[in-house]
Amino acid sequence: MPAALRRNRRIARKLDPLVCIIVSIILMPYFTGLGLWLLVSGLCLYGFERDVYRMERNQTLDMVDSIITSEVQSDTVQTFEEDPGPKQERPASAVPSGLGDDIHDNLKRREPKQRPPEKAKPPEKGA
Repeated sequence: MPAALRRNRRIARKLDPLVCIIVSIILMPYFTGLGLWLLVSGLCLYGFERDVYRMERNQTLDMVDSIITSEVQSDTVQTFEEDPGPKQERPASAVPSGLGDDIHDNLKRREPKQRPPEKAKPPEKGA
């Protein structure tokens, strides 16, 4: 049997119901009840085989989709598991104040607030 007919159960899906329907058409004039029974059986067999094929195809496609999804997830995990290298430590030259570099730079850029001028003190008497 050729591989094209064996693949995807083509004989079971197409040929078996077709043979059943053809035999029912041939027997219909002689045995009406048997002919009708085989005709209905052939149609039901075709519907059943079609449903089985769709379920198998969907299952295969779902399996392929899950393999693709797992490969993408595996690549993502490998990306985040790679060692980024040693962290560069800043020299501890001062006592840590808890301020980040951005806040520290912002404070340096600010101009100091001008203090209001002090009132002149009256000279002391007796001096």
